[in-house]
Amino acid sequence: MEFESAKNSKGKLISLEECKKSEDLEKLRGDLYCPTKDCKAQLSYVAARNPYFKTRNNSIHLDECPHKKENIEIEKRKNKRKQSVNLGENDVYSRLNRYMGDFFGNKSNKTNKSKSSTKRKQKSEPIDEDLDAKPQGIPSTDGRIGVGKDVISPRISKKLLNEFISSDQNGIFQVPAQLIEIKKINTKKYKLKIKDLQTNCSGEILLQDKYFSRNIQGINEQLDFLKDYLAKNPNNVIYIAYYGTLLDYKIRQFEVFVDYGFKLYLKEKSKPKKYTLAEFYSLYSR
Repeated sequence: MEFESAKNSKGKLISLEECKKSEDLEKLRGDLYCPTKDCKAQLSYVAARNPYFKTRNNSIHLDECPHKKENIEIEKRKNKRKQSVNLGENDVYSRLNRYMGDFFGNKSNKTNKSKSSTKRKQKSEPIDEDLDAKPQGIPSTDGRIGVGKDVISPRISKKLLNEFISSDQNGIFQVPAQLIEIKKINTKKYKLKIKDLQTNCSGEILLQDKYFSRNIQGINEQLDFLKDYLAKNPNNVIYIAYYGTLLDYKIRQFEVFVDYGFKLYLKEKSKPKKYTLAEFYSLYSR
């Protein structure tokens, strides 16, 4: 059962929209309760494409509360065997290719379907469920999707910049954002300044030694070109979808480990396009 609103400890109702746009989600999340009168069951805000509130694990509703039935599957993720995962280039790109709708609206993400195809109602994909689960996954630098019969691709959480809290630290995430500026520290360290799509929250992406470990020919030239392009074309909005580890949740600092860890999105003659760094360089450096 989902909730349309929650209340804080002072009894004030808080809507999903307020949570979604909050720049202090850490504080807000610790003060969410069932909206039913006299019920003190704690709620969690689940960040998803369609966000919702849910009952926090081990929190019990009043017997007469209409949300009592939500107290099930408390031990949902316990006793599951943890598995090591390597994500190769194809697997990472397949995840980053799905962000057209985030940047340009759902219309740009439509595909032609046969008339006979059956439409299914898609569930809202959870991005995180408070402290219930930690995102798994270790990026591979050898291009493999996985090794060994027990290796599976994990669910990598997707979040906006304003949704990160302390428990996310060191987790691996997919994040959509606007690329604002690039600073070159040296040939093996770049800092990308980014901005949240819905709020004024900012963050940064670090490209460091691990990012350059495959010694891709011309990668510095490509990054330098993108840096100069941003500086010379401030009105040309470039979005970035990336896959990286959260190093510091307070300043929203991430590290992208491999050279295929992000994709660029922009409109070209009113038509949305997505590019790898090499593809962007090849097209725009002519």
